[in-house]
Amino acid sequence: MSELWLYLTLLCAPDTTVSARSVVEEAMAQNPSVAAAVLDYRRSQQDVGAEELRYLPSLILSLGATHTESPSLRATGGVAVPLQDNYQLASELRHTFSFGTALALRLEGSRVSSEAQFGAGGDQLVILGPGYGLASRLSLTQPILRGFGDQVGEATLRQARLNRTAAQHARDLAASQVLRDVSVAYWELWYSERAHQIDEEAFSLAVRQRDEALARIEIGALAKVEAYAFRTRVAELEQQLAVSEATVLGQSLELERLLGRSGDSGVLHAQDSEVPVQAARSPSAEAEAAVQASAELAQLQARLQVALDQAMVAGETERPRLDVDAYLQAQGLGNQEVLPAFEQFGRFDALSAHVGLTLELPLTGARYRAEQQSAALAAAGTRARLQSTEQQLRSSATAEVVRLEQARRRIELATRTVQIATESVKAQEERYQRGDAILLQVYEAQDTLRRAQLSLERSRVDAVQAALRLDHLKGSLLGQSTWAP
Repeated sequence: MSELWLYLTLLCAPDTTVSARSVVEEAMAQNPSVAAAVLDYRRSQQDVGAEELRYLPSLILSLGATHTESPSLRATGGVAVPLQDNYQLASELRHTFSFGTALALRLEGSRVSSEAQFGAGGDQLVILGPGYGLASRLSLTQPILRGFGDQVGEATLRQARLNRTAAQHARDLAASQVLRDVSVAYWELWYSERAHQIDEEAFSLAVRQRDEALARIEIGALAKVEAYAFRTRVAELEQQLAVSEATVLGQSLELERLLGRSGDSGVLHAQDSEVPVQAARSPSAEAEAAVQASAELAQLQARLQVALDQAMVAGETERPRLDVDAYLQAQGLGNQEVLPAFEQFGRFDALSAHVGLTLELPLTGARYRAEQQSAALAAAGTRARLQSTEQQLRSSATAEVVRLEQARRRIELATRTVQIATESVKAQEERYQRGDAILLQVYEAQDTLRRAQLSLERSRVDAVQAALRLDHLKGSLLGQSTWAP
């Protein structure tokens, strides 16, 4: 029921005429596959931008207040609860370089006050402060093993750029595939309409011949039994006409799908009057061009570079870690006054320094080796797929050239066949009129002509479709369109 409704909807909807150029422009603008590939490429561009900003300095600000009450035992018995209030304001500037070095400069100001009870009876209250402190620390951490060098630090940036290249080729490949599919579907629609037109002409001729025969029967110039042959002929061609009409509707729906239409916008009709003539091509030259310019191969090559780069830094987080860390700190402290803290800090009266090594050794290297082997296998698999795709491209390009040449040869043969069949129909009709031939001979000649015409149009469409598929393999199909991502 739903198929019948769709069929009636298509018949009732207004027809639309499209050309080979217009369907390409519409598909490039509306096809969701192309849109998805373009969005993936734009996302990869943002990933590169994010990685390029990975090693920018960062500023950290902190503000805190701490009130502490810590009970402690007295020597004379009982418990004392000293109090302390600490207010802290700090800023820190951090920067990590791509080769692993991490620098931090911290400036901190504080206010500390405390009170405690002393004396044998705990009746002596001692208040300290408030004290005002100022401190600055410059710290450095330098990895020696894990995380050392640009090879590790810039790995994500290199891989993001390679992924962007792969996404660009994937975008072009998706666009070329849609362009190929739409163009092939358009010329398939063109052929189905041409076949329908040939069937219509044959049907109209059969109806005219039937009507003429019936008129001759009425005046007694032809036997009544001859009417059955004419009517049978009309019925057969009417059935074939219905089949070709359904084929046109099916091809129209397929083209609408590729164009991203809803499918109920009416029957599409091909506007082009002729199929472009295709020149001969060299199998070896076309195969080599496909390998050199294929977007699919370029995408796999970029993926291989990503896999090789990942293999180069695989297991980095599982390597032994040896870091050198050092800091230099200057401090100042003022008792109940702020200015002495700045004076002491400015004279560097209180300096601290530290240098140390931190060594971290995994208890086993199994995970490190597993990650390296996994990355190496991934690179080997990508390389194998690249080689397989290259072989397939060469084979496919050669096969398409063969199909193109076969179609060109069939065009020559079908053209001569149409000429001979046209003359044969005319001769058989004249013989039938003279009574030298039977009606079956006329029908056979007409069927031969119709098949020759269909074969000629089929060969022309096969040639242009082979050329489209070949240009897609070579990566040159996009250059023939005005599409811009």
